[in-house]
Amino acid sequence: EVYPDCVTVLGGPHATLMDKDIIRENPEIDVIVRGEGEVTFLELTKVILDVEGNLKDVAGITFRNEGCVIRTNDRPYIMNLDQLPYPSFQHFPLKKYRRFGYLILPVLSSRGCPFNCAFCSAPKIAGRQVRMRNPQKVVDELEYMKKAFSPDAFTFHDETFTYNSERVYELCNEIIRRKLHVPWDCSTRVDCVSREILIKMAEANCQLISFGIESGSQEMLNIMRKGTTVRQGEKAIKYAKDAGLCVSISLIIGYPGETVESMAQTFDFIRRTEPDSVELSIATPYPGTELYDIVKEMGYKVEWDWERFDMQTSVIHEPFIGKINLKKIRQKFYNEFYTPNYIVRHWVKGTFYSRLLARVAVNHILNRIKKIIILGL
Repeated sequence: EVYPDCVTVLGGPHATLMDKDIIRENPEIDVIVRGEGEVTFLELTKVILDVEGNLKDVAGITFRNEGCVIRTNDRPYIMNLDQLPYPSFQHFPLKKYRRFGYLILPVLSSRGCPFNCAFCSAPKIAGRQVRMRNPQKVVDELEYMKKAFSPDAFTFHDETFTYNSERVYELCNEIIRRKLHVPWDCSTRVDCVSREILIKMAEANCQLISFGIESGSQEMLNIMRKGTTVRQGEKAIKYAKDAGLCVSISLIIGYPGETVESMAQTFDFIRRTEPDSVELSIATPYPGTELYDIVKEMGYKVEWDWERFDMQTSVIHEPFIGKINLKKIRQKFYNEFYTPNYIVRHWVKGTFYSRLLARVAVNHILNRIKKIIILGL
């Protein structure tokens, strides 16, 4: 409304996987860039600025033309990630991106995921081939960001950071050699770590590692097509804690096939392994996932309101799941997980990430108190 002649471009996972629907239902959106956007968006900009430019010549976009939805050919994935420039964080109001006053900058050292998790759309977005950057180039970027922005920490956004252990060793050794002294975290799978690699990561100042555990029930892991075992999860957490790392685990409840027994096994897994942080999500059928196809094929009632697709709200009404208030179960878990003892224990540990987790716990408890006072909940 403010700039009626401005070309509005949308990108990201949801736009990539639901491009036609978005263009049809949202006349204010002119173009969607599908998949990796670096090359596509640059070409798109040049065509838009060229009077004689034709959008049909740009691969990897979806747009509207005379009432019709036009979808150009997919753009091949960028194989040489080292050719991409560093993110231009200097153009961002970084103060707004601080968490509890801390600046944690994202880094991507690889793209792609070869695994088959039924709840995840990553392979549809970044492809199944893992494309890895040169470790030297990655540390060059870390060094540049340290000097330019003075971050408190780095977070690696790779789907599976330890997919190639040889590369991780090389990257960690380079971080140690250059004496960066900036804490960092990453995410990976429990079947892609060893005791030795975790010790090396800790030496390179990795302070937190996130494991995709998903469930404490082997049956549910099989249904989710995770390709791991409960025992592998237990061992990975132990090895990481032995190395001195904070451990965060992600879990899913309410996946079709879930039972009272399987959910109890998940909470028992948390009690046995004692992770430092838990990301407890409610199964959500995102587009591009096998779960999305399953709920449609099975005819489950789903609330297709994208604003409710936050992994904190139950949108699947499956025969068993529909009888249980998963949101309350999730809230009850966090109310019991974050305690004054938790705060003291993590603050006393004294690392950047342990104290960040303590701040998260304090924030949760304060918000809970506010709700009790204001709403009487």
